[in-house]
Amino acid sequence: MNRAMTGGRWASFAALGGLLLMPGLWFGPTFDAAAFMLVGSGIRAGGMPYRDFWDDKPPGLYLLNAISQAGLPWLDRWLVCWLLSLSFTVAAAIIFESLLRPRVGALVAWGAALVLLCFVASYPMALGGGYGETFALPFVLGAVWILSRSERRFRDVAATGALLSIACLLSLQSAPAAVAIGLATAASMTIRPTLGRFAVLGMSGLAIPLVLAGWLILGGAGQQAYDVVVRYNSDFYRLNGQSLFWLRLMLAGIVVSALLPSVAAQVVSWLRGRRRPDRVEAACAGWLVAAVLSFAYEQRVFMHYLILVAPALIVIGAPAFVRLSKLLRSPRAAARRVAIVAQSSAAAMLIVILLWGAQWPGSSAGITNAWHADETAVSGWVRDNTPASATVFVWGDHPEIYIDADRWPACRWIFMDPMTTRGYWSQEATNDLLAQWQANPPAVVVETPAAIPLFREGVSAADDPRTYDVLAGLRSFVRDGYRLAHTQGQADVWLRR
Repeated sequence: MNRAMTGGRWASFAALGGLLLMPGLWFGPTFDAAAFMLVGSGIRAGGMPYRDFWDDKPPGLYLLNAISQAGLPWLDRWLVCWLLSLSFTVAAAIIFESLLRPRVGALVAWGAALVLLCFVASYPMALGGGYGETFALPFVLGAVWILSRSERRFRDVAATGALLSIACLLSLQSAPAAVAIGLATAASMTIRPTLGRFAVLGMSGLAIPLVLAGWLILGGAGQQAYDVVVRYNSDFYRLNGQSLFWLRLMLAGIVVSALLPSVAAQVVSWLRGRRRPDRVEAACAGWLVAAVLSFAYEQRVFMHYLILVAPALIVIGAPAFVRLSKLLRSPRAAARRVAIVAQSSAAAMLIVILLWGAQWPGSSAGITNAWHADETAVSGWVRDNTPASATVFVWGDHPEIYIDADRWPACRWIFMDPMTTRGYWSQEATNDLLAQWQANPPAVVVETPAAIPLFREGVSAADDPRTYDVLAGLRSFVRDGYRLAHTQGQADVWLRR
């Protein structure tokens, strides 16, 4: 009976997760997912991230895609990535339910896991799958589950360090959670010596990153990895901070507002001394504070960042939710009113958010489907009208063209972000790229919709507040050496003369 109930709960997680991620199969991969898949394919072909394919995410994402593609070579690469996203999402829900069951009971834990799925797998958050935060989530929750155990040995600390390091190698947004959970794990152990706990945590946490660092260095990508991870991100944060950061942060707060009444009730009980946070709650509180500080430092927050925030909110608020539910039957009218207001407002916001998430794919379907049709047609044209050995340069943020056209990039710049980041790209970088192209020019140049166009109408270099006149040589190279061979909706294809 218990096995049947467990199987039923897990099946409900798979069904809900699959339903919420389903739009990804209709709309195709996001820009990020396409880049991860492309770099993963490049690794399988003998290339190296950062050196041969420019992207600013941690290397674990690329290796995960490479391994999954190698394991399922007969399936479409996006389908493999989508199935991987679903598997990791369901695994996160299973771990989360196991974490909450002894804290709030089986029924509430199951409901909380379903609520978690509504946040981390809905289209506004996950955009159909493929984000690093989705893959990192079960590792973070696994570390919290270890922290919740009554008996923890040094091997548990070592496992925690390994899980958190893997999470950070899949998404740097895991770092706030890793710091808070790691410190809570080491500090809460009764085993002596204290320094030994932190040493085990540090060594286990550094082991896998050091192995990957050695792989990058031996593969000749060490310098490029440093350039991307350190210099690019530093220049981006320093010179390209988002003017809409606070608006985005406010929107993020609205998205998680359904969880806030219970969280507020729990925090009030802590501040009034009625309850003391246990080590799991303390770790989750530190996790939230560190996440907000991280958002403020980066000056950017995207919806998919909330995938690694929602679990901490639910863990903190779940006990208060149980207490508020009991107050609904309280003989005191004032207590009942408080509970009714808190629970009804949370339920109303959850319904609003779910409806918003449900209609989001429909509201974006026109634009997404229009571009998807153009992208599919352009990729097919390139595939049918160029030899398999032809290399392609795609201007814009659409690396999925490389995948669908089954053609390799002509250079490591697989999307335009680094080339349009003030302070990072320079005239020297343009000259280096042109020197490479003069020796081995791309057979095809594809211009896709972009805020900074190559030739199409849009924001001109003179009008844009950032500096893009360093790309003039690139435009001249394409204009002089290529002919416009095909136009499909929002995309132009240029072939070598």
